[in-house]
Amino acid sequence: MICSCVVGVGLLLTAILVPTLNKGSGAPPPKPHVCQSICEVCGKCTNIDCEDEKCADKCGGEKQTYAFEAENAVLVGAALV
Repeated sequence: MICSCVVGVGLLLTAILVPTLNKGSGAPPPKPHVCQSICEVCGKCTNIDCEDEKCADKCGGEKQTYAFEAENAVLVGAALV
């Protein structure tokens, strides 16, 4: 009877301690994201395909967009404006 209790406690401790002690021996933690597409003006990410949460704030979000038609071009001097 006592022997079975000792074995039971031993198995319980093994079941608890082995996974706890082996946590550090798993795969290495992932490397933090380092953005390679930083805007020199605003410091935000310029890569529209990057989906990392650190790059969620994209460059150009506050800029206005313009659309120009070729028919509206005006020749000034030697260059189209």
